[in-house]
Amino acid sequence: MKLFISWSNPHAQVVAEALRDWLKDMIHALEPFVSSLDIAKGERGLATIAHELEGSRHGIICVNRANQNAPWLNFEAGSISKQVETSRVFPVLIDLPGSDLQGPLREFQYTELFSERDMLRLVESIWEACPDPNINLIQLRKNFSRLWPELMDALEETKETPSVELASAQEARSAEDKLDELLGLARQNQRRIDSLEGASFTGQPTRRRQRKQAADDFWLTTPNIDEALRTLDEINKRLAEEIGKPISLTVERPNKIVALVPAGLRIQSQSARTLGELAQSRGLSLHFRRTSAESAENVEES
Repeated sequence: MKLFISWSNPHAQVVAEALRDWLKDMIHALEPFVSSLDIAKGERGLATIAHELEGSRHGIICVNRANQNAPWLNFEAGSISKQVETSRVFPVLIDLPGSDLQGPLREFQYTELFSERDMLRLVESIWEACPDPNINLIQLRKNFSRLWPELMDALEETKETPSVELASAQEARSAEDKLDELLGLARQNQRRIDSLEGASFTGQPTRRRQRKQAADDFWLTTPNIDEALRTLDEINKRLAEEIGKPISLTVERPNKIVALVPAGLRIQSQSARTLGELAQSRGLSLHFRRTSAESAENVEES
C-alpha cells in the first residue's frame, strides 16, 4: 500500500524521513514516499510528487507550529483526501498539542508523535487500511514494541528543538517587499480607473462606473495577505526544487502571479498544473511566462 508522507520545513522533514524507514521496517507491505528521499537524481521533483499524490489514498502529514498553515502541506493533505470514502489523512503533531492545531488539518483525527500509546493507534490504523499487510496484529504490536525506542532515539534532538516560528530577517524583508508590490499594484489600478473616469465619453460613464466597482470588488475579495505571501514562498521553493535554481515571480494583479522562466529551463506541464492547483486553492492564479523567444518550446503559457 502506498503511503504519502508530507512535510514542510527542515524540522518536519527529519520526522518524515524517520517515519518512512520506521514504518517500512514494521509493515513490509507499505510503500512510504517522502519527497526528500524517494525522488531520484535527475527526476522532475514536482512531477514525481504529483504522480505519487494521484496514486495515494493514505498519507501522514508531519505538522509543527511553524508549518501547520503552510499552503503546500495543506494542499497535499487536500489532494490525498479527495477520495472521501476510501482515503485517510493522518496528521502527526510534532511540537504542539491538538488543542493548538489550526486550519483545515483540524478536520482529521490527529496523532501526537511522542505519545507511545497514540502512535500505536496510528500504526494499527495504517495496518487496518493495508489490503494485504502480510502481518497479524500480534506481530505488529511486537514490532512496535521493538522499534519504538529506535524511533525515539532518532528523534531525540527534534524533540528538544521546537520548530522555528519566526521568519528570519531576510524572509521578513522578502514578505514586506511582496506586500509593497501588492499594494503598489492596487494603487496603480486605482489611478488607471480614476484616469478612465476623468476621460469618460458621452453615453459611457455608467459602464466605466461599473468597471470601477468591479475593480474595487476584485481588490476586496483578494485572498488573505498572509496566506498569499505564504503561497508565494511555497511556489518559489517548489520551482527552485524543480529546475535547480530560483526564478523570478511577479504579481501583475492582486491575485495573479506570473513565474518568469528563463530560456533553456523546462517546467513539465504536470508540475505547472500542480502548482497552479496550489495557487488556486488559495484564491490565486499562477501563470508561466517565457523571458525570451529561445525558450518557446520549453514552457507552455498557462
